[in-house]
Amino acid sequence: MFRILTLLSFSFLFTSCYYNQIAPLKVIGTWHKIKDGETVQSIAKEYGVSPNLIVELNDISSTDKINVNEIFIPLSSGSTPGNGEIPPEQADKVVKNESPKTNVKSDEPVKGHCNNKDRPCFSWPLKGKVIKQFGPYEDGHSDGLDISAKEGTAVNAIGDGVVLYSGDAIKGYGNLILIKHKDDIISVYAHNSKLLVKEKEEVKKDQKIAEVGMTGAATTNKLHLEIRIKENPVDPLLYLP
Repeated sequence: MFRILTLLSFSFLFTSCYYNQIAPLKVIGTWHKIKDGETVQSIAKEYGVSPNLIVELNDISSTDKINVNEIFIPLSSGSTPGNGEIPPEQADKVVKNESPKTNVKSDEPVKGHCNNKDRPCFSWPLKGKVIKQFGPYEDGHSDGLDISAKEGTAVNAIGDGVVLYSGDAIKGYGNLILIKHKDDIISVYAHNSKLLVKEKEEVKKDQKIAEVGMTGAATTNKLHLEIRIKENPVDPLLYLP
């Protein structure tokens, strides 16, 4: 119960993962097992987060002794997860205007642009029609791709990684999976009907992790896929073949 409350405390009022507000992915974090001699201050320094935030999230005392076995550490000290822009440290790896045209309404197949040696190349999570791409729309900003598919279609991991989150506690996303990959890359899979992996589980590229559904804010059967670098959303098509 505490963990769900913690997740909810991080969530903003959600209008959908691609509408006017930024997706609440600062919920991403880790569980730290307390070792002998550790204090709030030492743990905060180790992870580079605010001691006050650790105290607040875990409802513990700021005194030297920690009376619990495990505490939740957010990925960052409450900073916003991004605004749809590519992080500055990644900007030089993306050629201007390289991103495919967004708001595409034609029936032509959407192709990725994973041909840059400076970026990893992931796999498509499923076969389906891309019905919404990354970028600005009249109703806000899409932080990823919406891929239409039949209910129950297999959703596969786009690459090797570790499951950071698997659950339905974040409003709007429905049944959600977050996977941490190399180089601080996080992949997001939302609106699933079933979740087939658990937190802390290691997954392999193309491994089935979920099934397509219509949960959360979804109004049709689809997968919402995001790729984020240090929580900042980037165009998934730049990382897909």
